[in-house]
Amino acid sequence: MKFRINPFVISIIVIITGIFLYFAANKPLSHNPVGIKDKLISLIRKIDLDTIDLRFRIRGPVHANSDIVLVVIDEKSLEKEGKWVWPRRKMAELVTKLSEAGAKVIGFDILFSEPDKNDKWMIKTIEKIREKIGRDNIEKEINDYLEKIKDEASNDKSLAKAIKKCKAKTVLGYFFHFGADDLSYISDKDKKEHIKNIQNSRYITMYPSGTDLKTQPVNGIHEAALPESNIKIISLASDYSGYFNIIPDIDGAVRSLPITVKTGEMFYTPMDVMIVKACMNIKGAPILKLVKNFDLEAESIRIGSMSYPLENAQLIINYRGGEHTYRHISITDILHGHVEKNALKNKIVIIGATAIGLYDMRVTPYSNTFPGLEVHANIIDNFMANDFLKKTTWVIDVLAIAAFPLILGLVLPSLGILPGSILSAIIFAGYLVFSQYLFAKHRIIINVIFPVAMIIIMYLIITTYRFMVESRQKRFIKNAFSHYLAPSVIKEIIESPENLELGGKECYITAFFSDIQGFTTISEQFHPKEVGEILNEYLTEMTDIILSHQGTVDKFEGDAIIAFFGAPNEIENHAKVACIASIEMQKRLANLRKKWKQEDKPELITRIGMCTGMAIVGNMGSKTRFDYTMIGDTVNTAARLEGLNKHYETNILISETTKNDVGDDIIVRELDIVAVVGRKKPLKIFQVVDFAENITPYMKDTIKYYKEGLDLYRNRKWDMAIYAFEKALLKTPGDGPSIKFIERCRHYKENPPPDEWKAVFFQREK
Repeated sequence: MKFRINPFVISIIVIITGIFLYFAANKPLSHNPVGIKDKLISLIRKIDLDTIDLRFRIRGPVHANSDIVLVVIDEKSLEKEGKWVWPRRKMAELVTKLSEAGAKVIGFDILFSEPDKNDKWMIKTIEKIREKIGRDNIEKEINDYLEKIKDEASNDKSLAKAIKKCKAKTVLGYFFHFGADDLSYISDKDKKEHIKNIQNSRYITMYPSGTDLKTQPVNGIHEAALPESNIKIISLASDYSGYFNIIPDIDGAVRSLPITVKTGEMFYTPMDVMIVKACMNIKGAPILKLVKNFDLEAESIRIGSMSYPLENAQLIINYRGGEHTYRHISITDILHGHVEKNALKNKIVIIGATAIGLYDMRVTPYSNTFPGLEVHANIIDNFMANDFLKKTTWVIDVLAIAAFPLILGLVLPSLGILPGSILSAIIFAGYLVFSQYLFAKHRIIINVIFPVAMIIIMYLIITTYRFMVESRQKRFIKNAFSHYLAPSVIKEIIESPENLELGGKECYITAFFSDIQGFTTISEQFHPKEVGEILNEYLTEMTDIILSHQGTVDKFEGDAIIAFFGAPNEIENHAKVACIASIEMQKRLANLRKKWKQEDKPELITRIGMCTGMAIVGNMGSKTRFDYTMIGDTVNTAARLEGLNKHYETNILISETTKNDVGDDIIVRELDIVAVVGRKKPLKIFQVVDFAENITPYMKDTIKYYKEGLDLYRNRKWDMAIYAFEKALLKTPGDGPSIKFIERCRHYKENPPPDEWKAVFFQREK
């Protein structure tokens, strides 16, 4: 069985390819792709991520939680308070001010990983005094006093005390070192200390029995080498802490929150989750639920009674808007009391840097210089409203990828270029509008890049396929019809193939029939091979003339040529063109007879009949086998006229309808009124004589006397008519029509016709 490419097969190939690329693009990929395959997948993924960013910008800003306030280290604060890093005592003062202002939760997007510089100087100074005096010699009162000075001078202890005394719940931030970091400078003792300092940020983990968390990885969860925690004295001051690592997508933009980081067997909580926990006054730790599908996956987290389903261990951030969506308050304004009353009451306060010099800027869907502090504000807002974005399942994406190529593959081939383009554009735009609607109204991210790519690719492939098929069909038509039709006719069919549909259409044409006189006798006298050779030469020469005048060769029936002028291509005054072609055929045949005579071949004589009128032209036959032909009364009349040539011993006979369109360039003479076989209504017939420029005086006289004789014949003046026809014979000896009418006049002279006689000749045979 021969395999053939068709639109349906193309659709299946495109669908399979699209689904394969979809799953390949959703596999874990390095942030630095190396191979061509990885680079291609990386490019696809980046484009897909760009479509999400575009949806954000089209949607525009939405309502943000006004209870979230950012207390910022901005350019104004740096100018007033001095360059960063500030003494911890200043941060302690800030915490105290926020507590007094009624803040509900305070989150630090700042790490205090080393002792304050001032603490180091004071401690060293006191220790030097002790060493100089001598520990054994110093009195207890002096030692106690130095300890008191040491304690009161410690900025770190000041901050720790401020956090403990603070009425607001304080959440400390820290970060993780991942695999690429060199941690050889950290001692084992310090590593243990860092792990101990963040114990209050662990999840309670629920997982299937038999799971070995030491060795078994969890899809989408990042494993860290070590946390970088706050110093012990500050870490112990708060019951809340969480990491503030923000992990960007492959293109560097931040679109999601990694819901946990794993170190050893433990899973740790982001600072944003801990801020929400503190705000909700939840006592227990957040719960991370792991499930076993094909692999171990993070299904959800729960904070108190609130559950948040995860997408590849992440929550997709539903950004509220661009920069400054949340209120920024400069730290220096708080320290100096330049903030309105109740501005911070019951607020969730996040402390961090927005000054460009401190470089905590992120790339987000809205901006390339988006403060990292404001990313955390958006995440916390999402938690409070429980309106993170959700991606559709792979099943929905695959259905969309499969549906559009299948629809276009089935529909496009039956449509024209313009309707097909409009349909494809409607599907393309409709899907984009639908995806934006789901995003803006229902917070659903449906895959855009693959379905849209499938629409574009399928449209281009089907359009190319149609072009190739149509080109092949046009070549086939051209090759198949080149032996039957003029190039202009072939061009018409190619440009309007609908004209080749079964059934045809009604056209005004000139039907043409020709036949060789006495061909049966010739066939009996010569060898079949010789007959075939001369017939092929004859048909070739005659057909070339028909085609050169844009005629359509219907068929060959033995020695007969059946053709028509005026379809499928329109020919201006095709009756005249057909007559011109007929005269040229007779002249060409006269030259061929001279050649054949020298070659001792039969000298062929052809007879032509033509009629102009309406006919059905098109493909006639069955759905599996048909001919491009003509049918109708016009066609039958032309066939009868061709046969009448035998009776009148003429070469070209035409109907009155043809004669009316011929004009003065071609000389015709009226021959008779005939009732042809199979036609009740009589018709006038005319003989095509020659081009006007070729008419001799003798022929002019013949035509003149013949017309006189015809008029006398119709008026029953037999003797006078005979005399006129004989005069015509004197000018053109052997004139067949004149001879026939002399015979008729003599017959009617002896056998007068009835009174109702209308000078109509009845054709008795075809």
